[in-house]
Amino acid sequence: QMKDRYTELQKSQQTFEKEQTSLSRQLDDVKARKIAINEKRNMKAKLERKIEEKKHTLTIYQKKQIDIEKEEKLAHEKEMKIHEDKMHKF
Repeated sequence: QMKDRYTELQKSQQTFEKEQTSLSRQLDDVKARKIAINEKRNMKAKLERKIEEKKHTLTIYQKKQIDIEKEEKLAHEKEMKIHEDKMHKF
């Protein structure tokens, strides 16, 4: 009877240890998933910042392009006026 009880306790201990190991693995898996999710979140935030920087750069470029086009138009208008003035003098 004592031997049976001892065997039963041993089996119970083994079952407990297996459950502990299983729970440990599950916990490790959950931690790994949380780390992966956090890394993805950080990567997403980093990419969103890059997108915002590129949008800002594009806006600046577009404004400069508009300024250049205005300058070119003004230069062309001045050039045409000079030609007109020359024609009137002759």
